Amino acid sequence: MLIAHLADTHLGASQYGLEERELDVYECFREAVDRILEEHVRIVLHSGDVFHSPRPPIRALKVFQEELKKLHGAGVKFYAVPGGHDMLRRRGLTPLVLFDYLGLVMLSRNQPVVEADGLCIAGLEYIPATFRGDLLRRLAKIEAEAARRSGKRILLLHQALREAHPMISELSLSELPRGFHYYAMGHLHHPYVIKREGLVVAYPGSIEYLDVQEVIRSSERGFYIVDLSGDEPILHFIKLESVRPQLVYEVRYEDLERQRAHILAEVRRLSGRKPLVHLKVRGSGVERGRVEKLLARALASYSLHVRIHLIEEGESETVETIESLSIDDLLRERLKDPSLYSFVRTLVELLSRGDEESFKEAVKEAERVFEEGVWKRWKL
Repeated sequence: MLIAHLADTHLGASQYGLEERELDVYECFREAVDRILEEHVRIVLHSGDVFHSPRPPIRALKVFQEELKKLHGAGVKFYAVPGGHDMLRRRGLTPLVLFDYLGLVMLSRNQPVVEADGLCIAGLEYIPATFRGDLLRRLAKIEAEAARRSGKRILLLHQALREAHPMISELSLSELPRGFHYYAMGHLHHPYVIKREGLVVAYPGSIEYLDVQEVIRSSERGFYIVDLSGDEPILHFIKLESVRPQLVYEVRYEDLERQRAHILAEVRRLSGRKPLVHLKVRGSGVERGRVEKLLARALASYSLHVRIHLIEEGESETVETIESLSIDDLLRERLKDPSLYSFVRTLVELLSRGDEESFKEAVKEAERVFEEGVWKRWKL
């Protein structure tokens, strides 16, 4: 049996606020669905962050509806777990509930295990590291319930494993429930497979680049086709061709003029969609105006967007300029404890929405942390 394993589609995301980047994400999702249909897959697993926001733009909902309708019409079943971006933290419905009429089956604490087509499929919504105890208890219940079911077992989770990304992990490999044939993971935005201790654990990554760090970490975006017909799953990575190219250049300020011709020639040679260009310029007394005059303006005709990262000599990249700072990267650098990072990141996300309901969610999240004594474990 063939299944498709997707994650982190982030429909509605627009890198650097560019509308073209929002449309790029939709184009990649459409390509993924077309490739799924070409491969004659019967089941799609989505491991969270279908949308970039629990209140996605109408266009994101429409694109998802259209593509899910194509899958549903072809008899393809769709199973998903909510990621952190798909849901409000403590109350409210995820937009995934809108699509049950098109066959979407959502796995969560309310319905963690289902049986279909000879498979036992289990899953759980994203639970931040702040509430690891709750996460482990729910996983233990899933393990016990799945053990009573027949057929090959698949577990969908939107969690980071310590072995894959120590800085943002909520779990370790040894804490995963046992007895599952394939662990379909989401949350990490680069493809990653772990085959250890008899487990096959896979992250397909995001379908498009969402920030410059993802470009540096991995050159491919896509999803997995998984063959479950044998004793061990066989994974085939499907690379998406709709992904817009992104180029990263690290140049010393004093070498800028000398490197100009080389960078321009390389960007001009690209055919097809205009790339995003990231210029990391390091040196003493770096002037943005000179960088723009020498290179950025010349690149503008051949690029969708030119992003300039200025790094003063002796500074780390995490403090280069406000324009290029990643909130995630900054928090991970400053907050070493994964559960503390997760808690602060949750508050930042809720408060940045700017509405009364999200503010109340943030207050309740903080109250819960203090009531349960979680904060006592943090080195503040």
